[in-house]
Amino acid sequence: MMRVFRLLVPVLLAGVLSACAAGNGVVVTRSTPTTGDALAISSFRAASGAGPVLMEVVGSPVAAPAEDVAPAIAARMPTPPGRAPTRYTTDPAQAGNPSTRVVLLFGVPQAVNGGIACRLRGGDLPDAAANPSDRTTLEAALCNGTGAVRAARLRGPALTGLDDPALDRLLWRAARELVPWRDREDPPRCLHWPC
Repeated sequence: MMRVFRLLVPVLLAGVLSACAAGNGVVVTRSTPTTGDALAISSFRAASGAGPVLMEVVGSPVAAPAEDVAPAIAARMPTPPGRAPTRYTTDPAQAGNPSTRVVLLFGVPQAVNGGIACRLRGGDLPDAAANPSDRTTLEAALCNGTGAVRAARLRGPALTGLDDPALDRLLWRAARELVPWRDREDPPRCLHWPC
């Protein structure tokens, strides 16, 4: 009995750890903090405080008409954790600060990164390839002018439609990667207890 127990414990432990590692199915394959956390936080705060944040969407995570995809994703994009409620728009005229924007590229080649996405504007963005049927790839960038403040490449499960909960998880993780919850360069905030 003890021998079976010794063999079973590592197997169960490996199963539990692999389930924890799987998370919500979204994997960040590359994260590029090109600037400090403070600049990303202040850039986003300034853009969202002035009105809706401009969002550019290239490609589609699902088979849907292009004119339907960008507004639907802008409506579903969550507020980054720890920030004031944020609205997004795909119309530059409605944006509070059009120089700071979020760029989402679905299905682009691995060589295209957030820095490239920020230097290109509107129709100059690269053509997005079709997402593989077994997963969704997303290159997300927070841009200030033509420079990337932060960028991340994410991979998630294949989506069944624009109302798929997996899209919400992918967008939430992108928002979390682009705008950190707090500045890691800040010292810990301890009141009466040692950190």
